[in-house]
Amino acid sequence: MGIIGFINKQKLLNLQKLIVVNAPPNKLVMSENQLIREAERLAQRQLKIVYDCQRLINTTVNPDVFFKRYDLIEEKAEFLLKLSAYVKFTGTQPHTMIKTLREKEQPAISDFLQRYYHSVVEKTKTLKTEKAKANQYLKFYESLQPYYLRMNDENKQYVEERKPK
Repeated sequence: MGIIGFINKQKLLNLQKLIVVNAPPNKLVMSENQLIREAERLAQRQLKIVYDCQRLINTTVNPDVFFKRYDLIEEKAEFLLKLSAYVKFTGTQPHTMIKTLREKEQPAISDFLQRYYHSVVEKTKTLKTEKAKANQYLKFYESLQPYYLRMNDENKQYVEERKPK
């Protein structure tokens, strides 16, 4: 087998561990071509999830959806980074995707908060009683409390300034 064959086999075993659920730890169950095809198929599926998450992150007015999808997109980007040792990516590379997600998290939260608050304002315009309107603002404030740990001071301040009195 030689050293080259061992390195190639180890690399294939590592790929198999990454993409095949319940694979034996030290035995290849798929050929190199099968593993590569499966890795490419899996990468495509993960990218589809990433794009769906991006769309939702940029459009939702639901805090649970926003933050869960942000977590999911980061998880998928990390997985794509692991796959990048075996699969060639065109366009944005996984390591760049991860860096961008981390750099843009607070601006994305800010955009979300503004979009969410605007939706609350629009909803209150359709309500008749002052109590119903006040409840919408209270719901806005309370729904964001679980995510304060994810927000920088500027984003927290934006929410606090809109806290019902």
